[in-house]
Amino acid sequence: DFGAKTICVAETYETEQLSQAEWIKFYGLFFEKETEAATAMCGTASRFACSSIAANAASLSQGTTYQPPKAAFVSKDYTGNLKINTVPKAMALLRHAGAVFPDMSAYASRRVMHFSGDYEEGYRFDASAVDEFHEVLAMFDVVIDESYPYMQTQESIATAYGIPEGVAIPAF
Repeated sequence: DFGAKTICVAETYETEQLSQAEWIKFYGLFFEKETEAATAMCGTASRFACSSIAANAASLSQGTTYQPPKAAFVSKDYTGNLKINTVPKAMALLRHAGAVFPDMSAYASRRVMHFSGDYEEGYRFDASAVDEFHEVLAMFDVVIDESYPYMQTQESIATAYGIPEGVAIPAF
C-alpha cells in the first residue's frame, strides 16, 4: 500500500531555530529509531545552546571596541530577482550567531510580505535595481548565499549577484 508509506514533510515551514531539526524524532518513528532520534535531537539542541551563548558572549570578551558583524541571508530566485531574506527563522539564526541586521528603512519600498501576510519575507530587487541591491550588500560584513547551487565559490556568487570586480562590498 503506497499511501501508507507516503508522508508530507513541512519542516521548512518551521519558524523556530530548533523546530526543523526536531523533525528527526518524527522520522525516527518510521524506522523504529525513536531513541536514537531523540538522542540526536538532544545533542543538536545542546550544541545550539552552547554555540549561541558563546557567540553572544563575544562582545563581553572583546571589550567595548567589539562591533558584532552585520549579516544577511541573500538569494537570487529563478526569475532573476535578488533578495535579502528576513523571515523570522533566518533573523533568529543571525541573532543566535551573534550577528546583527542593519537598519533597512531606507529600502522600505523593496520590503515584501510573505504570501500569508503573517510576517515580513525580506527585500526584493528586480533586474532594474541591481545597483540598489549592491548598495544594500555593502552594508553587510557577512553574506550567506541561499541559492543552493552546486560547487559555488565566492567569485561565482559575486557573478550571480552582478557584482563587478572592484566594487567595495565587505563580504566580497
